[in-house]
Amino acid sequence: MKKVLFVGLGIVFLIAGCKKNGSNPVGPPQTGEDWTFPPGGNKFAVTLVASTSTPAVGSSFDVNVVLYNCSQVFGVSLKVGYAADKVHINEILTGPYLSPDTAAISISKIDSSFSTVSYGATFKAGSASAATTAQSGVLVKLKCTAKQAGSAPFTLAGQEMHIETSDGSPVPGFASIALENDTVAVQ
Repeated sequence: MKKVLFVGLGIVFLIAGCKKNGSNPVGPPQTGEDWTFPPGGNKFAVTLVASTSTPAVGSSFDVNVVLYNCSQVFGVSLKVGYAADKVHINEILTGPYLSPDTAAISISKIDSSFSTVSYGATFKAGSASAATTAQSGVLVKLKCTAKQAGSAPFTLAGQEMHIETSDGSPVPGFASIALENDTVAVQ
């Protein structure tokens, strides 16, 4: 019952502020995308990783949201802040962490007025189960374009992040998870 409640509440929470449009597609992992990420060793973290630290104005780059060493993940919701005056978020791609075979559903919202990206994903009921051992991988990719020179931070809103197990409780150790932000210097 908690699983259904978590999934229902998470989807209602995200849908409340979301609208579908052509500039905000979400779907299964794209086969032509690079889903690699830096090794994390034993760190237990949610990390933002930009594909370049110094993009030129007009160039495209990616920012991956990587989960490191998380176990029993069934659903995730998070918010990423960004410098909307320096960067344009073109689209959001669901990564292979929860949906290597489209076994997860996701919803997202790009809100340039508030310089935020909201994202939520959960396994489809009965289609899969969370891994019991710790795993690392790309949860979501933000496809970006640099639009103005200057420092462009990407930050995780920890108070609005939920990483939960199938019964709706936080993943093991969630209270101690590290949040690692990133900044690009648009040239």
